[in-house]
Amino acid sequence: MSKHMIYALLLLMMTLGSARSEETGTASVGPERQAVVRQLVRAGMSEQEAVNLVDGMAEARFGLADMGEIVHQVQAAQREPQSLAAIDSKVHEGIAKQAEPRAIVHAVTKVRERHAFAMNIATTMARDSQRQLANIVADSLTSGLTHGDAEQTAAALQKHTQAMGEEDGLRLATATMMTVRDMVRVGVTSPTAAATVTRALARGYAEQDMQTLRLTFNEQRLQANTEAVAQGYLHAIDQGVPAGQLKGYGHPSAPGTSNNNAHHGVSGGSSSGGSGGNGAGGGKSGHSGGAGGKGGGGGSGGKGGGGGGGRGGR
Repeated sequence: MSKHMIYALLLLMMTLGSARSEETGTASVGPERQAVVRQLVRAGMSEQEAVNLVDGMAEARFGLADMGEIVHQVQAAQREPQSLAAIDSKVHEGIAKQAEPRAIVHAVTKVRERHAFAMNIATTMARDSQRQLANIVADSLTSGLTHGDAEQTAAALQKHTQAMGEEDGLRLATATMMTVRDMVRVGVTSPTAAATVTRALARGYAEQDMQTLRLTFNEQRLQANTEAVAQGYLHAIDQGVPAGQLKGYGHPSAPGTSNNNAHHGVSGGSSSGGSGGNGAGGGKSGHSGGAGGKGGGGGSGGKGGGGGGGRGGR
């Protein structure tokens, strides 16, 4: 039955109920509630769940149009247990918070759409055990993963798992999405989280590697800014660092990040009088290079003379 037909039926029941109420002098709401309960049961809810849901909506002063919208969302869930439970929970949550009925309807619509999208993403990743994976994707979307980044991650997984067995592919997909979920949950931006795992897949990270990445992140996220930790991993992965060695890259001054000494040549002097590692600066034009810093070579001389290793040349 279409949404418009549901609305028409509910409005008709309300009209008939109002007429009977005027005749008897009582505020009868039984027939209208029963009509909504029947629709919810047909859509996959248990009778008790449907009764509790309708009673809650009635007490929260839902109009028939709003109730009809909730019925429509339940029908759109297509009897998928997790989606039905999420809808039921979201309605009761909104009622408990004394939210306006229209706001609750909007929240329920978003929840159902997220679950539907998550199921579609999970379908592209694996044919079996899709519900667990779909729930992980849905959690990721709720926590801040964008649809675009979710699709990008799914495409990378689909490409990477084509030559794998179904069971192995599912395990890798699950480990990958758990990593994304854990990252966005604690403030890593959606693009960074997606880029980290897709680059890891491109570098050949397997299920165990992805689990190591996730566990290492969860350990280090308490010690530094979460976005900085993820960015450090992303740079390290781009350089080919294996999962087991990522721990040293999860902070701003770690190797592989923008402050990496190796990247900026901290141990060597500049060619025109710049600093020479942690030691003295390189010599000016025609003078010797400065003494080398900790473990680093001296700064090279300027136009006049070149610096040597250890102490600068004279």
